Amino acid sequence: MIATFRVTRRFAGGVSTLTAGFLAGVGYKRNITGQRWLAVAFGTMLSVSPSIASASTAVAPPFDVDDYFALQRFAEVALSPDARLLAYVAERRSISENRTVRQTFVGPVGATKGFALPHAVAQGRAFAWLSTGQRLAFLADVDGISQVLSFDVQSGQVTKHTRAELPIARFTFAADGQSLAFVTAAPPSKSFYDKLRDSPAGLIADMRSLTIMSFLTADFEPWSDAESEVWIKPNGVARAARIAVPGSVYSAHWSPRGDRLSVSFRPRTDLRRRNPYSASLAVYEAGPDRLTIVAEAHARADGRIVSYTGGEWQGERMLVRRTIVDDLWNDPHFPVLAAIDPQAGAAARDDMVWRAIGAVSPFADVSGAFTARPGGTFIARAVSGRRQLDQIDEAGKVRPVALCRGLTGDADRFSISADGRAIAFVSESLARPPELYLSVAGRCRALTTLNAPLGNRVVPEVRPLTWSGRDGTQVHGWLLQPRGRAQPWPLVTYVHGGPAMPMTDAFEGGFALWPHPLAALASRGIAVFIPNYRGTAGYGRSFLTPSRIDGEPLDDIERGIDALIEEGIADRDKLGIIGHSHGTWLAALLVARTNRFRAASLSEGIPSAQLAYDLMPETLNRTVHDRIYGGPPEGDPAHYARLSADLSLTSGSTAILAEAGARSVAPALASFVKAARRRGAPSEFVIYPRTGHNLTEPRLMREAATRNLDWFAFWLTGAVDPDPAKAEQYVRWRAGGGSAED
Repeated sequence: MIATFRVTRRFAGGVSTLTAGFLAGVGYKRNITGQRWLAVAFGTMLSVSPSIASASTAVAPPFDVDDYFALQRFAEVALSPDARLLAYVAERRSISENRTVRQTFVGPVGATKGFALPHAVAQGRAFAWLSTGQRLAFLADVDGISQVLSFDVQSGQVTKHTRAELPIARFTFAADGQSLAFVTAAPPSKSFYDKLRDSPAGLIADMRSLTIMSFLTADFEPWSDAESEVWIKPNGVARAARIAVPGSVYSAHWSPRGDRLSVSFRPRTDLRRRNPYSASLAVYEAGPDRLTIVAEAHARADGRIVSYTGGEWQGERMLVRRTIVDDLWNDPHFPVLAAIDPQAGAAARDDMVWRAIGAVSPFADVSGAFTARPGGTFIARAVSGRRQLDQIDEAGKVRPVALCRGLTGDADRFSISADGRAIAFVSESLARPPELYLSVAGRCRALTTLNAPLGNRVVPEVRPLTWSGRDGTQVHGWLLQPRGRAQPWPLVTYVHGGPAMPMTDAFEGGFALWPHPLAALASRGIAVFIPNYRGTAGYGRSFLTPSRIDGEPLDDIERGIDALIEEGIADRDKLGIIGHSHGTWLAALLVARTNRFRAASLSEGIPSAQLAYDLMPETLNRTVHDRIYGGPPEGDPAHYARLSADLSLTSGSTAILAEAGARSVAPALASFVKAARRRGAPSEFVIYPRTGHNLTEPRLMREAATRNLDWFAFWLTGAVDPDPAKAEQYVRWRAGGGSAED
């Protein structure tokens, strides 16, 4: 019996009810061009003229590869404490310049034109408003070293606050706007790659950190011993002084009065090898120049490691999050929360009241997912396939924050006013490009229209999917469905990496990881299925922890495909599959075990469990592989053979496109390509120069996206691009792949 399958139809923008009053408050220009964009971007439920909406969609071209490089994404959002001023950074990948182009805006909230920005501000990063709301602090390179500067929006004056000798990675100002703490990044030690190149003698390798990338690039040194340091520059003091923290600093937070600084750090002990993300918390008092550890990472009698993160202040109390880590694969997703008063001598204890707050993104404390404000703490996280903002009140109750009524999709990049009432954020969906919004006590308006030029492109229809796993567990995913074409469609299944990272309701969110053109595929008449299989975060602890890493995840994906076929949505004879990173391992296993896919595209993954274990560092073996694979290879070689797609591939029925970065796992991916070629499968192995685990160079991204689009169109529909420049690739593919010289 096939699993019960439910499909819910969604409009393009994911908006069910938005009133004309909301549109009036948005501030868009009242002209036909603007209304045309709104009709396409937000869907047909808006109060716009039906004739305008239908006219725009009738002539609109489909979303294509070049449109990905017109898309602007918000890299930073900073709302002033009084919610009157706004700073944001938007980025676009430019094909002509072959780099990421940044646009920096600083001005009044809702203004279409901001302040004239000096070059240092325009090129700045890590923007943060000082408590006065009139100065904007940021990092900028001065003589090749990142320093803390600030921009006075009234006078236009730029002030340099630091003269650090090492690059500054993070900073925070106290409420007085003068006292400053900052974290410097230690200079990287010489890489193993450079040592090999320069050494006159043999080298003794550190197996704890040695990985295949150590031989390919000087840019990859996992779990480095290099340490970050925290410095403090009190009000009225000319030079900064280093705080003697016994470890590498993650973050620092000033108390409201600016007399104490909380510091989160990775302890300088063996714990960092047993758990690279272990952390302790300390409080520094400037007056007596005293550092007190208030939550110390330690190993329990059962071998599990207790780790503490946080340090945000709510009045005189400090927030502490505790994680008991046995399994780096999922334990860091589920911290518990408590508040302590360091001034009263309080420290974290196991017998305190720790409140469960639900799942968070892994290691979210390091990236600032928690924001403390009067009345509660805000948490940015993914829940059930969407990114959202939640709040924990003083009683410990967690509730979603109402941002914009009727506006669905992902909400992210939150910046919250001092009183917690105003929230600037980025909203987008799988069918709606990102824009910046402001919510004040639940009333919402849009602040930008940067992606309005994409509004005349027809994007796929998006449907949330729910189906049942073999054990009855509900599994969630997404379908990008072609418009105006007869079913059943050819279907490509996208298997995300992580595997904990969910595919959420964001516009082409995976394109930045590896440029698989999902929306463009759907625009070519190929439906795209995106399952959030077992092992994905955001659906609870049991969902995150499959009993077999090659069991429920593969079964969830297959049953989702079967349900789409049963419903008449997918053509069982025209199936393709895409995988990236961990998704490549899963996709390759499906190709090897099922023989149901005509074509596959596998990027930056290791299909062989044996190679993954052998070519990754011992730290990763111990903290992850031993957990998910059930132990090291010598304990059960046959089990590792079953987990290695290159050893279990028996058919050449699937055309294999493999892609990897020259500075990453290309040698390990080659084993599966060789296995496919030995079995007669058409294959193509593309290695991109100057590339690591993620492809980021725009021209190479465009090349990869175009190749993937052509690959699936050719193998699933027989389509051939008439461009003469592409003639040779089709000759190669028909001949079974290989290099041009073959």
